[in-house]
Amino acid sequence: MKQIVLPEKVIKVMRKFADNKAEIFVVGGAVRDMLLEKSVKDWDFTTNLTPDEMKKLFPKNSFYNNNFGTFSIVVAVDDIFEVTTLFVRHQLIHKFGELLRLWPLAHHNHRATTTHEPTNPE
Repeated sequence: MKQIVLPEKVIKVMRKFADNKAEIFVVGGAVRDMLLEKSVKDWDFTTNLTPDEMKKLFPKNSFYNNNFGTFSIVVAVDDIFEVTTLFVRHQLIHKFGELLRLWPLAHHNHRATTTHEPTNPE
């Protein structure tokens, strides 16, 4: 697998979180695209900061106006990074995990799993 190199604009935003002792992780389709060695068009992140704490880091060119804990950082005219509070993501993951746990009960002999073995495309 090729080494993944993050664009400077991503590093700059992530560094701002790290410099303020916050955790930040690239998530979602960006991770998928990097692993598939495709160009990333949509950068999403998760952090342990709340939207109010993020607003202190990015007082300009940012907004927060939803119930999902997602904070948006405008890095260019048509380039917005979305950062979701880790706690909110954890709640969603917990709900998804609960759904997977109940799935076999609803589908008799079918097994639900949250892991899968990578396949070798060669």
